[in-house]
Amino acid sequence: MEEPVEDMESDQPQVASYCDSVVIRYTEYTINFEFGQQVPVKSKNSGSSICLGRIVMSPQHTKLFHKILGKVIEDYEKGFHEIALKTE
Repeated sequence: MEEPVEDMESDQPQVASYCDSVVIRYTEYTINFEFGQQVPVKSKNSGSSICLGRIVMSPQHTKLFHKILGKVIEDYEKGFHEIALKTE
């Protein structure tokens, strides 16, 4: 599912993709995010995901992103409701 995003700094519409999985790997110098979307397969007990994109950041940028994301989630929960997590 893709939809145009109009609030970017570009004159061209950007494409947004729904992501429901992320794989995070790291080295001493980089943190790698692989964003994906789960897709059904014929077997009932298995699933697969397609890679939508990879983002590589420095540890410093990742920590700053973590701080900003925490603030965004806090603001969301103040404005709407607490985000419930499923526990297994």
